[in-house]
Amino acid sequence: MNAASGKTVKPRKLDRHKALAHPLRREIMAFLITNSSGSPSQMHKKLDASLSDISYHCRQLVRYGAADLAETRPVKRGSPERIYVPALRPLLTTEDGGRRTFCPRASGVRGPVCRARDEDLRRGFSCGAFAKRADWVAVRNHLELDKQGHQRLIREHEQFLERSFEIQAESDARRVESGEPTTRVANSQLCFALCE
Repeated sequence: MNAASGKTVKPRKLDRHKALAHPLRREIMAFLITNSSGSPSQMHKKLDASLSDISYHCRQLVRYGAADLAETRPVKRGSPERIYVPALRPLLTTEDGGRRTFCPRASGVRGPVCRARDEDLRRGFSCGAFAKRADWVAVRNHLELDKQGHQRLIREHEQFLERSFEIQAESDARRVESGEPTTRVANSQLCFALCE
């Protein structure tokens, strides 16, 4: 349901490439992920961009499925204040120094994402998660794919990641009813072409 209009809205498909193609949109997503929500005027105080540019790129993030308009608040003068939240869809994020930060798809990905994955593995081994529990999966394989096969595999990974957020929402709904405690789960995926 869209909080701004009160109408049920069909979830938009995330177009990650278009959503994150502009550097200001990446900064806005970092702000939204770090703060859970934000208005263009709040972001204007922190980001080096004009209020009109931030407002425009917030609308683009909604258009491409990376953010949602959560609320519209009336103000005494001017346009209503729009509050945006990150959409409950996968974006490439990492925990860096205790703070959630956005990491663009390009060159900055490898270090933070791999360090976070490695830290998850280290913590899993140190607490005995792999020895004490039988409900875990670790898979690694190399494939020989043509371009079409590689693109299909990427789409499959993206669909699985979307499904993992649906599983999270279903689990949350059941826990509200049952009061069952949570199990923290690390879910990592990597799919990339190896250099020749």
